[in-house]
Amino acid sequence: MKKMRHIQLLFVFPILLLLFTGIRTESLADESLSVYGLKGYGYTVSPIIARGGYGQAGGIHSVFSDKLINGDGYITALPVSFTYGDGNLWEVSAATHFESWENTDVDVSESGIGDIFIGGKIDPLAGMEKTALDLALMPYVLIPTGGREDGIGDLYYLNPSPEDDLSLGLNLLAGVRFDRFYLTANIGINYADVDSEWMDTTSLLLGLAVEYQIAETWTSYLEFLHVGNKNDVDCQDCYESDADEDIREVGAGVVWLKDRWAIKLHTGFGLTDTSTSFRGMVLVNRGF
Repeated sequence: MKKMRHIQLLFVFPILLLLFTGIRTESLADESLSVYGLKGYGYTVSPIIARGGYGQAGGIHSVFSDKLINGDGYITALPVSFTYGDGNLWEVSAATHFESWENTDVDVSESGIGDIFIGGKIDPLAGMEKTALDLALMPYVLIPTGGREDGIGDLYYLNPSPEDDLSLGLNLLAGVRFDRFYLTANIGINYADVDSEWMDTTSLLLGLAVEYQIAETWTSYLEFLHVGNKNDVDCQDCYESDADEDIREVGAGVVWLKDRWAIKLHTGFGLTDTSTSFRGMVLVNRGF
C-alpha cells in the first residue's frame, strides 16, 4: 500500500507540468531573494535561482499532542543557512541547526547540532527562451554531526536514520506565474544508506504551494506537503505507533520583503498521526 501511494505521487507532477504553459509576467517583488532557500528550512522550495549571497536564520517550534503513544512533546530548532547563486544557471547552499526536543510523557529530552545540509539548484532551461515555466533540479547531501542517536539529524521531519549514515536526495522544482499568483510544485526522492530492516532506504516528497502577491513588499502563501515515512514497522507499543504512516501537513504564511531584507512568518498543522500537531516558524533573510 505504501509503495502504491508513492507510485501515484510520481504521476502527479507530470500532469502539473502540462498545465504550465504561456508567457511569463514580471513579479512585483525581487524573487531572487531566496526566502524559501533550503529543503528543511523553508518547506516547498522555489525553483528560482538566487542572485548573489543570502544569509538566513530563525526559529521553528513544533508541538506534538495526542498524536502517538508516549509521543507528546515539542521540538525547537534554530536554523542558520547561506545561499549563493548567479541568478541564472546555478545556486549553492549550506545549512545546519541547533535543536532541542522533549518528550513530556516520559520526561526525556536532548539537544545538539543537526546534520549539515549541502545542496544547490541547477536550471536546465537557462539560456533558452523564457516561458511560463520555471524549472530547477536540487541535489543535496546530509552530513551527520553525531547527533542522530539522540534523535537529532535532518530538520526535515524525520531523521534519515538512527545512525550516522549518509543521506542524499534529488528534487525537481517547478513554478509558474499568473499575474499576482505563483504556483509551485516540488517532487523529490531521498536515499539513506541504512541497514535496519525496519527502515526504508528511500522516501518520496511532494510539495504544492500557491503564492499571492498582496503588495510590492508583501506575499502570502498556502502549501501542502507530503513526506514519505522511512520507518516501516508495525508496533502497537512503540514510540511511533503509526510509524509506517506518511507525514502530511498544510501550512500558511506571509513574507515581507524590502531592499535586501526579508521576514517570513509561517504556521502549519499536521494531517496524520505521524505529523506535528502545530508548527510555527520565523525566518529572517539578508542579502549581501
